[in-house]
Amino acid sequence: MTTGNEHVDESALELRLEPWAHSGEAKLYVRAEHEKQLRELLTAAGITNDRVYEFHYEPILVAVVISVGTPAAWNALATVVTAFLERNKHKTIKTTLGGRPVELSGYSAREVERLIEQMAQLHHEREQWWQQFTGRGDQPADEVEPKP
Repeated sequence: MTTGNEHVDESALELRLEPWAHSGEAKLYVRAEHEKQLRELLTAAGITNDRVYEFHYEPILVAVVISVGTPAAWNALATVVTAFLERNKHKTIKTTLGGRPVELSGYSAREVERLIEQMAQLHHEREQWWQQFTGRGDQPADEVEPKP
C-alpha cells in the first residue's frame, strides 16, 4: 500500500497477474492507458476478457478478467503477455504474480512462459484450496451445485 509519499514512475509499465480461485478466470491489472492495448491482444488471441471495476489504495489500475479454463488459454496468455511486453520494451516493467514482485531480466518468450506457468500453478493451488475450504472435493467449481 502506498502512503502518498512514494514516487510513482508514470512511464513504467505495470502488469499484475492474479490467479482467481473457483472461477476458471484470472485477473490482469494494468494502468488505464494500457488497457486498450492489452484487451486488443487478448481478444486477437481468442481469450475472453472483460473490465472489472475495483477499488485500490495504490495507483489506479484497471482489472481485466480473463478466462483461463484450458491449457490452450494459458498458452495463449503467454503469447499475449510476450507481445504486450515487447510493445512496451522501452518502458520500465513492474510485474507481480499473486502479490509478489517478479523480476524480468530481458523479456524473452521463455521467461514469460515460465511466469505464466507459475501463474497457472498458483491458480491450480488456489483452486484446490478453495475446493477443500468449501468441501467440494475434486469437482471443478462450475460443476458443483451451491451448498444450501
